[in-house]
Amino acid sequence: MKTKHNYTLGKILPASFIAGGSRLALLTSLFLMFAHGIQAQVATKTGSVTDLTGATAGAWSGGAGANGSPAATDVATWNGSSLGAGLTLGTSSSWGGISVASALTDIAITGAGTLTLGASNVDLSASTVNLSIGTPVALGASQTWKVNSGKTLTVSGTHLNHDALMRDFRRVISKRNERPERN
Repeated sequence: MKTKHNYTLGKILPASFIAGGSRLALLTSLFLMFAHGIQAQVATKTGSVTDLTGATAGAWSGGAGANGSPAATDVATWNGSSLGAGLTLGTSSSWGGISVASALTDIAITGAGTLTLGASNVDLSASTVNLSIGTPVALGASQTWKVNSGKTLTVSGTHLNHDALMRDFRRVISKRNERPERN
C-alpha cells in the first residue's frame, strides 16, 4: 500500500523564504543560470587595429571583454577579413582559446603581456595561415592544440607552465614507450 505524503511549503522551507518571496526568486534564478551553464562567446578579430588588449575600440567584435574583445571564457577567432600582421598584446589578457580559419596575412602576436589560454584550446585545424605567438603564454587549463597540415604554430614567448608541460610530455612519451608484459 502506497503512502500519500502531503507537504506544505512552510514545512519544507524556512519562513524567511516564504515571507521574502524575492529570496526564493533569487535562488531560483541563480539555480537556472548555473544549470544552463555559462557559454563562451566568439570574439572575432576585425580587419583593423593592432592592439589586442581591448583598450582600443574596433579591434574585436562579439566578445564579452572591453570593446568586444575576448574575455577569459571567449574564443579569439580569426576569419578571412581579420588582420593578422603586427598584432600586439601590451598588457596581460586571458582568453578561453584561439580559433583560426583564415586572416588577411599570417598572424603574428608580440608584446610584453602574458596571454593565458583557457579550456577552449588552440584550433588551427582548418587554417589557411600560420600563427606565431611571441608573448609569454600561460595555460589556464589542459590543452589540445590542432594545426592544419602544411601550416605552423610557433610559440616563442616565455612558457609560464614549462615545468608542468614537460612533466606531462615526458609522462605521455614514457607511456607510449612502455611495452606490455608477456606471461
